[in-house]
Amino acid sequence: MFSLTNICSSGGVGNPLAIHRGETQSCKPMEHIRIFAYRGLIEYVEKFGFKVESILCSGYYPLPNWFAKIDPRHGHFITIRARKIADV
Repeated sequence: MFSLTNICSSGGVGNPLAIHRGETQSCKPMEHIRIFAYRGLIEYVEKFGFKVESILCSGYYPLPNWFAKIDPRHGHFITIRARKIADV
């Protein structure tokens, strides 16, 4: 499942099949509340010049929580640790 494609004005963040994917517009948030899938959250953070260092997931309803460690792409809660890449 993909993130909502209207999370940013450039469109297609997290959705490899989006029509406007890869356009070089600035990414201005369009909504206050955003729902991200695993891939969309990573791409959104990287779009602002951060490098993802680690990802933790939790929740895997209706199965036990430890399934999120095996399959983090489908965990309900995603936490990303990222570091800003220094401008050269």
